[in-house]
Amino acid sequence: MNKIDKILLGMISILSVLILVFSFYKFDFSVLGNTQYANIFTSEKEEVLTPKVISILGKAELSYLGSTSERIQNIKLGVARINGTIVKPGEEFSFNKTMGPVLSADGFQEAKSFLNGEVVLGIGGGICQVSTILFESLVNAGLPISERHNHTFSVSYYTTGLDATVSQSGPDLKFINDTGYDIEIKGYITENNTALFEIYGVSDERVVSLSKAVVTNKTNTPLTQYEETSDIKKDGQCHNTPQGGYTARVLYNVLYKNGINKEQVFDSVYKPLGRTCYIYTDPLTGCNSTTLYSPKTGMKCE
Repeated sequence: MNKIDKILLGMISILSVLILVFSFYKFDFSVLGNTQYANIFTSEKEEVLTPKVISILGKAELSYLGSTSERIQNIKLGVARINGTIVKPGEEFSFNKTMGPVLSADGFQEAKSFLNGEVVLGIGGGICQVSTILFESLVNAGLPISERHNHTFSVSYYTTGLDATVSQSGPDLKFINDTGYDIEIKGYITENNTALFEIYGVSDERVVSLSKAVVTNKTNTPLTQYEETSDIKKDGQCHNTPQGGYTARVLYNVLYKNGINKEQVFDSVYKPLGRTCYIYTDPLTGCNSTTLYSPKTGMKCE
């Protein structure tokens, strides 16, 4: 046997061993009673080597009671799109990618949302409530967050410093599955008007600690702004909930079983938001409830 034949024979032997190793194991799920397991089987004996229990790693919920019907519809559709998502070991999850386009053709409604520092009506308003609940469930599961952004303005019914805004063309919510096993995201709409997310996977006994938000840099609530309107029906109508601005910091620590501790800092900067009210102005005289004399005729406003 010459030198080349020996080299070829050696390569064939190594390749055969690799094929045998990779075909020897396969990953599967089984259910025994009411308990779900992630098992590793041998292809020859089908012998269970290391059964791993599937459990809830983390969850979070938030009531949408009092929301408009349009917002509730958007929340339900958003939860349904995320429900059942499987994230493989080492894979990065993207909320925007998983959610996909938010279109009226798919049933999404027009509701209030934040856009470019203003409160406006937009298709899909309420989706950020879905992303916020999911974010809290991921944090409770101890998963590393690779992207998260706070809202422009604070939202009273969110946990301070733990909101997560998303936009199809902008901010995203992302996390990485570092558990070594598949993760499944399950979303529910409960009978008591609550949206809920549960994160299922194999626990590695990591311990999560989350600090309360430290609030600094508070700013006062802006004065009410008045906007003239020629529509008398709008006179006195106001929009926006006035609130001050502030900065919030939350510390997120995950202690792994091997003693490694990983910390993330969630910093949020919320801008102040003022109330805007309409005031009827007569289109002929230019008079309204704040003027004494007509800016057009100079006569006294009645």
